[in-house]
Amino acid sequence: MGFGWGIFGASFATVLAQLIAFLLCLRSLRRLPFVQLAKVDWKTDPAILLHLCRLGIPTGLQMSMITLGGMVLQSVLNGFGVVFLAGYTAANKLYGILESASVAFGYAMTAYMGQNRGARNAARIDTGIRAVLALSAGFTAAIVTAMLLAGKPLLGLFLSTEEAGAADALAVAYQYLMVLMAFFYMLNLPFGMLTLLIGHTVFCIPYILMEVKARLVGMDPSLEEAARDLGATSMRAFLDVTLPLIMPAVASGSLLAFAMSMDDVVISIFINGPRLSTLPIKVYTQIKTGVTPEINALCTIMLAFTVVILLVYSLIKKLKRKYK
Repeated sequence: MGFGWGIFGASFATVLAQLIAFLLCLRSLRRLPFVQLAKVDWKTDPAILLHLCRLGIPTGLQMSMITLGGMVLQSVLNGFGVVFLAGYTAANKLYGILESASVAFGYAMTAYMGQNRGARNAARIDTGIRAVLALSAGFTAAIVTAMLLAGKPLLGLFLSTEEAGAADALAVAYQYLMVLMAFFYMLNLPFGMLTLLIGHTVFCIPYILMEVKARLVGMDPSLEEAARDLGATSMRAFLDVTLPLIMPAVASGSLLAFAMSMDDVVISIFINGPRLSTLPIKVYTQIKTGVTPEINALCTIMLAFTVVILLVYSLIKKLKRKYK
């Protein structure tokens, strides 16, 4: 059921939710025997008010800058289309739920440190810091595992599968969620070629891994054992026996990873630097302003290059059969 109020409805609902939360908190406080508010308690103390402003103004400025940055980011994302924006919004909603534990730890630690600092008990502060770090590490590991195993089903809860482009929006949301777990900012890595290489490496490794793993499962382990029995070292046995046998899987996995990396736009946008533009990003940005002859020529060259590779592979395969 909808009221059709638009932006006014969203604003009204936010204010109403805050008012209800305030009234519920006030009701809970009045029930506490040691917190009984009297008329004198509503009088302001200038010293306390000044102290609160000194603590609150820096936090307010920080939150204002975060909100302003979010507005700028949102204005840029709006230009990528409805599908991209839907995926980004879904990922942010899920990320907000996932980070609630970290926010709760932060609030709890703030109150804990304030109480113990007032009591001049530094030993308990150190104990609390170690405990919250251990809890945060455990929750982070659990969240990362859950996202790797069930990230797409959870994101699907925030997207309507009946809408057109739902599959593309889900792919955008999942890739953005994976980027959020890359911790480039925490590692203090500037966005550019390095982060682009790291992101695409992590993104493409599973394709090669699955190909090589399938090849290793079907390989006879006695071949490497025979090489070791004949005096070869483990490295020599790997280079002379195992590597030639798995080389077709390595080559096919590498080609598949290359194709997926060439086709990717979303991850490249989020981990790319402002002075670096990959070929998929260049094509995507030019398509938005209209298909130009350069795009047609580029697509023709890529198609011709693919056909040439297939013809060369087919020719080599026929020559091998001929001379056997």
